[in-house]
Amino acid sequence: MIIENLQREDLTPFEEAQSYKQYFEKKGKGAIPELATRIGKSAGYIRRKIAVLSLPGNVLKAWEKEEISFSHLEQLRRLKNKDDMKEAFDYATGKTYYRGTAPSKRELKDAIDNMAPPLNKALFNIKEEGCTACDQNSDVQQKLWEVGGMKGAHCLNKGCFKQKQNNFLTKNWKSSQYRRSYGTNGFR
Repeated sequence: MIIENLQREDLTPFEEAQSYKQYFEKKGKGAIPELATRIGKSAGYIRRKIAVLSLPGNVLKAWEKEEISFSHLEQLRRLKNKDDMKEAFDYATGKTYYRGTAPSKRELKDAIDNMAPPLNKALFNIKEEGCTACDQNSDVQQKLWEVGGMKGAHCLNKGCFKQKQNNFLTKNWKSSQYRRSYGTNGFR
């Protein structure tokens, strides 16, 4: 039945993704490669379609109404911080975009990239803090989902990055270059 639904011509992208997810949930672990072979799509394509269904309800509702494209969803999926998600979603739907229409995938990607701090600017040791393997590292996103493509690794969770920076400065303030630069005795 699911395969027949996927072969309907009037299937929306949202319904297509839901069908993939239903098939996966019904058939289990090996379902995606099998489904890919049966419908002539790549396994990566099917995984990405299923993955966007984890986005917040308001985002999926916009996709269902075709107010936002799948390529925009893939970019939004990179974000975990609610405030960043809202900001990027409003931009993606044209609410805060200067032309009042939806930006291109590239424009949305660039906006998200600009929101994400580069990991090479971290004061803390990114390896010790687990950032090199974190799913919020743009390089990890690129390898897992074939989305992203930022130049250099960026942290897609600004709150986490900021907390690690603050922890590092609090712990190391007395020996930091910033203490000497600002001439203060403490960091808050």
